[in-house]
Amino acid sequence: MSTINHAQDISRFYEIVGGNIRNYRNIGQLSLQALGDALGLTKKTVQRYETGEIKVDMDRLAEIASALSVELAALLEGTESMLGAEPRAAELVRLPVAGKVSFNNGDLQYREIKGYEATPKAWVNEGEHFYLQAKDDCMAAAGIIQGDLLLIQRQDKIADGEIAVVLVNGEPALRRVYCQGDHFILLSDNVKLSPIIREAGASYGTDIRIVGKVLKSIATY
Repeated sequence: MSTINHAQDISRFYEIVGGNIRNYRNIGQLSLQALGDALGLTKKTVQRYETGEIKVDMDRLAEIASALSVELAALLEGTESMLGAEPRAAELVRLPVAGKVSFNNGDLQYREIKGYEATPKAWVNEGEHFYLQAKDDCMAAAGIIQGDLLLIQRQDKIADGEIAVVLVNGEPALRRVYCQGDHFILLSDNVKLSPIIREAGASYGTDIRIVGKVLKSIATY
């Protein structure tokens, strides 16, 4: 691995790596304390890694990657030009970030593509995957807030209580899906939003359609 020569680049390198650690910790829904405990470190030390305040060597970074269940390359994402190395393409896939989705003759269509997100292959072993951005805080209790990137696995069958992207009159919405007899119930974690209830046959009709399951939520702030 190449070394970084300039002080400014060194500082920026650890800021980027720290930001990656923070993002993947949030994805895994780990607190600073929980990650620190897994590594035998204090909460403060982990926090200082995330802010780039202190350096983290490659051996320690590999331990952090293992504790977060991600590849080391994921924590180095964005530093390739500083290291003089190319991303390891075999470990990543690029998935579309869709502004909207729709169906055409039963096929899912991505619309208003905003870009492509490099994604660890381990996250998307099977099936069709894409990203949407959360448009509100209706699932804040589940750790999903407005602006988060949502990794979606395309599927039209959802287990009770799972969070799915559902098209309601053509617009994507996040809801927990429940099947009660011959009815589907779509619930938000926000008690101010009324549940949506449809007969099982109607739920796959023109007004409501399940797009896919939310696998991960990635903070973008």
